[in-house]
Amino acid sequence: MIIHCQYSKLVPIQELKPHSKNRNDHPDDQIDRLVEILKYQGWRYPVKVSNQSGYITSGHGRVMAAKKMGLKEVPVSYQDYKDEAQEYADIIADNAIASWSELNLSAINDDIPDLGPDFNIDLLGIKGFEIDPSEKGEKESLYTEKIEIPNYVPNGPCPKISELFDLEKCQKLLNEIKEKNLSDDIRLFLEFASYRHIVFNYEKIAEFYAHASIEVQDLMENSALVIIDFNKAIENGFVMLSKKLSQEYLSEED
Repeated sequence: MIIHCQYSKLVPIQELKPHSKNRNDHPDDQIDRLVEILKYQGWRYPVKVSNQSGYITSGHGRVMAAKKMGLKEVPVSYQDYKDEAQEYADIIADNAIASWSELNLSAINDDIPDLGPDFNIDLLGIKGFEIDPSEKGEKESLYTEKIEIPNYVPNGPCPKISELFDLEKCQKLLNEIKEKNLSDDIRLFLEFASYRHIVFNYEKIAEFYAHASIEVQDLMENSALVIIDFNKAIENGFVMLSKKLSQEYLSEED
């Protein structure tokens, strides 16, 4: 378990004593969630223990989660209190003051796309939180707006074929492959791989497409050199969408 926080020392869990006046109850589902968060985050806050009484004053839930994880010891910060009243006030305030704040769930919902498609929202520690697709903020709208397909019309003279791509890197690799003593199957494999390094000039390709015959245009579409039919491009595997984004796109098409 990675420890990120400062602490006085690592203490065996069996030596820690829960405070008898801790009035914060910890249901089983909260401890299960704490286990997942500790696995993800590591220790970012030490368990706080009073030098006066020897009892835990903050971190009861984390200690319970650590026990469930089978940990043997946890980071502890030993702190002084001037009297029993100050110690008690710290125990209660540590839990109670957080209840004053209100989470802006709508804003959090807008933040989620920034965290990536694989982020587990349970790690936010919000009970019962679910992503609400109806609350589309500005960031989410960047990904769910209807996709506009460009209108390919001639804007100038038709480019030459040699202007549509750059073979420099590809040709360099082919020459290197040719110079090596390779078996026929390996040589063929590497030659095919070298074609991945052909650099296409899509601005020129778009202009060439606008001047091309219907037959050539169809072949260019099938090769995904240009995209006219977005659904067709998805079906052919040239464009891949996440499940959520594809649902948004299809709903906007209906």
